[in-house]
Amino acid sequence: MSEREKKDHLNKFKNALLNVSPEYFGIPAIHGQVHMNERAFAYELYHQLRKIYNGSNWYANGELRKGLTLLPNYEQDNTLIPDLVVHHHKTTTNNIMAIEIKSTPTVTGSQLIQDLKKLEIFTRPGEGYLNYHIGILLVINSSF
Repeated sequence: MSEREKKDHLNKFKNALLNVSPEYFGIPAIHGQVHMNERAFAYELYHQLRKIYNGSNWYANGELRKGLTLLPNYEQDNTLIPDLVVHHHKTTTNNIMAIEIKSTPTVTGSQLIQDLKKLEIFTRPGEGYLNYHIGILLVINSSF
C-alpha cells in the first residue's frame, strides 16, 4: 500500500472521528453522572466509519476475531481482538486498520503498552500474520 493510500485511509478515520457527537465521549446519565463507556463510543465510531466506507470494497467491523487461529502461540490469544477494523473479508493479505480504544480517565500505562503490543502483532507483515497497514491506539477522556 502506498503512502498516499495510507494517508487517504487515515483521513477517512479522522473524518469518522470528527463526526462522532460529543455525547458519545461520555454518556449522560441520571443525577448528573457521565459514563465513560468505551463500547458506546466504539459503536458510534464504527457507525461513522461504516458510513464513510459504504459503497467501497472495504468493510468496517467491530471486535472481529479475524485470523485469531493464525496466532496460536500468542500468550493472550483470547485478547487478540481489536476494537475496530477496516479490511477486506476472507483475506489477511490486504487489511487496512486495526484500532484499539481506551476511554477511561484512569487508563494505565500498562494497559496502553498491552494495546500497543497487540497493534504491533496486528500490523506485522508477511505470511501467517494479519497484515494490517495501520495500527491506531485512540485514547479519549484522559489527560496524561
